[in-house]
Amino acid sequence: MILFRLIVWRHIWGEPLRTALTGLGVGLGVAVYVAVATANTEVLRTFEEGVVGVAGGTTLQVISAAALPGGIDENIIQTVRQADGVTLATPILALTAIWREAAAAPVVLPILGIDLLAESEVRDYTIASADNSEWESYLEPDTIFIGRAIARRYGFSPGQVIDLRVGRLVRRFVVRGIVEGRGPRSAALEELALMDIAAAQLAFDRWGQLDRIDVVSDPARAIEEVVSSIEKRLPAGLLVQRPEYRTAQVERMTRAFRLNVASLSAVALLVGLFLVYNTMSFAVLRRR
Repeated sequence: MILFRLIVWRHIWGEPLRTALTGLGVGLGVAVYVAVATANTEVLRTFEEGVVGVAGGTTLQVISAAALPGGIDENIIQTVRQADGVTLATPILALTAIWREAAAAPVVLPILGIDLLAESEVRDYTIASADNSEWESYLEPDTIFIGRAIARRYGFSPGQVIDLRVGRLVRRFVVRGIVEGRGPRSAALEELALMDIAAAQLAFDRWGQLDRIDVVSDPARAIEEVVSSIEKRLPAGLLVQRPEYRTAQVERMTRAFRLNVASLSAVALLVGLFLVYNTMSFAVLRRR
């Protein structure tokens, strides 16, 4: 042990710069690897919280098997509501709009068309900075509500008039209020814009179309029974799934990205190990 210490310390004091660079290389490699592993975990957690936050109290979702925009006829919602064990079924229209002001860079704005009158039982949020006495204006075709996070980021405010593009359509809207999520998982709603679903269908020529149906099931009934009851009533081409399944879909979608980042971190670690190997090899050759 004493001999080992003498050899090690003599090498350290004899080549301080090389030793420092080697230690720095290994340290950076390990730090990058650990940081990327942690980041991958956080990415999945963020996606999961986003899915759960937007889903709210939804226990089941009816979607199109082909995943086509507007792939569900809105009349299907009445069929779903009649299924045993269904407490509430709300229509959802998911859109992606582009907002651009003057010479500024375009901003992608996710829009969720919802049933504003029934949403209080599904998603936990409030509409702030708006005059509650003008509830009728909430349902007007030009009304839109902006999530608080987006409003802060881009400076949206109640009463502001904005032009949004969805596909080839450009429509003008008035910001009637700011959406504030209640609870840590509801914060995902603050990254969206909300509209009454009838207004969204009319504004973007999606009349009679839905992207999905969110279902709140009776907690006293087994979820499998409710799924079976709904599936028996649905036409071909529609599926019933739990919101958690979308997290698994997101995980598969981001798998390649996470693999690439993890590979880069492994390369950084290998570079550090190579520095150690190179230093030790040089020291051995010099002693010979």
